[in-house]
Amino acid sequence: MPSPLIFSQTISQDLSRVEEELKRFASEPGILGETINHHIIKGKGKLLRPAIMLLVGRLQHSVSHASNWDTNSLITLAASIELFHSATLLLDDVIDNAKTRRGIPTVNSIWGNKIAILVADYCLAKTFNWVIETKMLKVTSIFSKIALEVSKSEILKEGSNSPCMNNDLEAIKKAYYSQIDSRTASLFSASCQIGSIIGGGSTQERGSFGKFGLYLGRSFQIVDDILDFVGEEEQLGKPIGNDLQNGRVTLPTILTLETLAGDNILWGIMQPKKLNPSFVKEGLQIVKSSGGIEKAYSEAQKWKEKAMSVLNILPDNEYREHLKGITEYSVQRKK
Repeated sequence: MPSPLIFSQTISQDLSRVEEELKRFASEPGILGETINHHIIKGKGKLLRPAIMLLVGRLQHSVSHASNWDTNSLITLAASIELFHSATLLLDDVIDNAKTRRGIPTVNSIWGNKIAILVADYCLAKTFNWVIETKMLKVTSIFSKIALEVSKSEILKEGSNSPCMNNDLEAIKKAYYSQIDSRTASLFSASCQIGSIIGGGSTQERGSFGKFGLYLGRSFQIVDDILDFVGEEEQLGKPIGNDLQNGRVTLPTILTLETLAGDNILWGIMQPKKLNPSFVKEGLQIVKSSGGIEKAYSEAQKWKEKAMSVLNILPDNEYREHLKGITEYSVQRKK
């Protein structure tokens, strides 16, 4: 199986075109271009969502052999999903008052919250400008839905520690999955569905790829939440224990609380306030020593296997193998 983030020549060329599209967008004059370049180009991520869309699109086309195959639209939409994702991260950093992301200072920490919010708005506007230019109603509909889902996820995230839950772990876990489905998993699923549409897939094929993206997104986010407890700050490019510090309930904490009887210090994260550093340090230790990490990894593995089961019924070619590599990477990664 090829390395998950080292792609074949075809996909590498596609990703280079996506990067060029983003660089052109970042060439705006003045503070707008400066902030966009800092966040999207200098602070470039792994381009996983564009890569997944490109791979699904080419895998789908290898099955459908659709005559209206449009690689230009695929590139534009892959850039669009990355730009949309980047805009949401800008807003996340404002909400969390984050100082660093991917090892570099955040836009809000340098230029302030007002500029960060305005730049995020501009990125979102440009996203929909690109999407509408493809003149694909189904794709436009998917982007509008994920915009709603991501907005909803932020509300769910802020309300996930609501006192009205009365320490009901079942309700808390349900809220957790609703939140990660609305945010991370919805973007992965949308990337897959759009790739399928461009590749000429049927409604049923689009739905199958959408499920693959959903399962992959769940696995990916659970590991993201695990790394907030056990990752290396230098590798992650952000502080360890950020979720606990912000009173945010994630799966490792939920699964730890399920194993601990009675009151314990972890219930303090249910309060809608930031926690002091000593509490965070103790909370991290409790989760790591009580089996919460191992149980969360097991749950991530479950969703990874469900994603693999969708891929296993598809033709065996380089595109499927790359998608399988990314799926394995979702649970094995360290950043």
